[in-house]
Amino acid sequence: MGKVIEDWVTHFWGKVSVKGPDDCWEWQASQNGTGYGKFAINRKNVYAHRMAYQLTYGNIPSNLIVCHSCDNRACCNPRHLWLGTYKDNMRDCVSKGRLHNGLLGVGLKLTSEQVREIRKLYKAGLSNYLELSTMFKVHKATIGKIVRYEIWKGVK
Repeated sequence: MGKVIEDWVTHFWGKVSVKGPDDCWEWQASQNGTGYGKFAINRKNVYAHRMAYQLTYGNIPSNLIVCHSCDNRACCNPRHLWLGTYKDNMRDCVSKGRLHNGLLGVGLKLTSEQVREIRKLYKAGLSNYLELSTMFKVHKATIGKIVRYEIWKGVK
């Protein structure tokens, strides 16, 4: 039995792009429609970030969820994961400017790769906030927050 558990744990971490201790460790396999990683154990899908948390810290109380400090749904770095209530997660969302008029902000439509590209283009002076917002179909305020690392902090 121990070998079977060891094998799926190894299999799980093999699907994570482990980088530096403060970087996002992105899930490299199947994702659901909103960008969360999926991992199957005994034919049951579990969220990859929840599994990463459990493997590192232990069980998740039934009244809590696993939240991302980096706002990267594909991230499995245990250092970026924290436990909170849905209310805590919504407060975090609002504090980071990802909630607008009661709806999740457009910034969630971006991928980590797009965020890196936005920062790269801006830093190189090839595009301004307005041009980038048109190119990536997000509000220019979102571009500003990305460039200033106010959101997507864990994506370098």
